[in-house]
Amino acid sequence: LLAVPFIWAGFSSTQPLYVLCLMLLFVLLIRWSPPVWRWRVALLLVSLSIPIALTLRSSFEVVCILCIFGAWHTQERHPWVAAILLGLACTVKQLAWLFLPLYLLWVWRQRGWRASALDGAICALVFFAINAPFLLVAPAAWGSSMLLPITEPAFPSGIGLITLSQGGLLPLFPGWIYTALEVALYLGTLVWFSARLWHTIESRVIAAVGVWGLLLAPLPLLLGERSLISYTMFLPALTLAALLQPISSQQSSAAHATSHLSLASGIIPPGATVSNE
Repeated sequence: LLAVPFIWAGFSSTQPLYVLCLMLLFVLLIRWSPPVWRWRVALLLVSLSIPIALTLRSSFEVVCILCIFGAWHTQERHPWVAAILLGLACTVKQLAWLFLPLYLLWVWRQRGWRASALDGAICALVFFAINAPFLLVAPAAWGSSMLLPITEPAFPSGIGLITLSQGGLLPLFPGWIYTALEVALYLGTLVWFSARLWHTIESRVIAAVGVWGLLLAPLPLLLGERSLISYTMFLPALTLAALLQPISSQQSSAAHATSHLSLASGIIPPGATVSNE
């Protein structure tokens, strides 16, 4: 479906979309940085040679990452927009499925289980609405394509733990061992993430813990038998987003409070007192 607008516009590929998404991701990260950090953030982003090179070669992970980043950033102020963005991310790439449980746990802790269930339902609705044509026409083919990263017979390759086995530093274990390590680390991540969220009652700390779901979700893939570099190449950008989001939220809250104060100062005459009665 990503190719349809570009085919109508006469483009021969969807590469312009991926480049635009990468540029938008970088611009947003720079925009949401403190002014004194912006040139450093810009230098860090342009040094991400692997994501830039693979995106220019039509790797579309950036579309998924941009939607995930947008969902995390808008979750507090625009929850419906965030849920739609995460649903789009889950539609574009199976990688986003790992982010969904962490996101819903964070929403549950911040806004309650009903809000979490509603966001999950919106994500599912967006996912199935976009996939409905394929699901209705060929459900078996659609299901097998969704599970292809897991079921596809492929040689062990990638980065992470498998690299040590390929380099002779570790033996090459059976595939089920790598899968078990991935599952164990992901479940352990969910347990740790939940414990940290429910360990505190301060909204500021809950928000700070929640943003680290951006970093934690893809980490278990580094233990996989086939951990392609495209799965984790945006980890530096996600880490940067996790570091910047609390700062951006504080700046937004301060600006919001200042606007309310300015409005109040314009409404209340000088020297007037406000009664609590």
